[in-house]
Amino acid sequence: VTLELARRAALALDHARLYAATESARAAAEAASVAAERAARQATRSQRLTVALSLALTREDVARVVLDEAVPAFDARAGWIVDASHDDGHFEIVGMRGERGDLLGALPRSRRETRTVTSEVIRTGEPRFLGVGTRETWAALYPDSADFVAGHGFGMLAALPLTVAGTTRGALTFGLAARDLAAE
Repeated sequence: VTLELARRAALALDHARLYAATESARAAAEAASVAAERAARQATRSQRLTVALSLALTREDVARVVLDEAVPAFDARAGWIVDASHDDGHFEIVGMRGERGDLLGALPRSRRETRTVTSEVIRTGEPRFLGVGTRETWAALYPDSADFVAGHGFGMLAALPLTVAGTTRGALTFGLAARDLAAE
């Protein structure tokens, strides 16, 4: 009886080990499938963007393509592209997309010395990813855009320099709702 009990216990342990290995392999296969689907979606998006950019003839066309793809991809509330290549130091808004139609009229007009996150990115050539916090906190850092940022309810801003041959020629900026980026 004792030997039979030991044999059955060993068999049960072996089955449990095989079951755990099967479940682990199944989880790994599911993770690989999810990763493959994500890679396929990214490849499709990249291919669509490449085709659209190859057809863009003007900087406004390029801005439209980039913003049409990037704003939804980043789940942004708004995005805008600024051209800073003018000799007089003024920035020109080349394109914008947002969930509110009044965004373009509300964007602060800027120059290189204006205290906005977009201007800072153009001056430094370094990207900025910032939580907005309160209006007062934002106004202390970037007073020239505090009303605009607060008025559109942005919780975060991401600004990326547009650099050609080592010279920052503009910026791509996104206004996003507040969210937990560490979880994404």
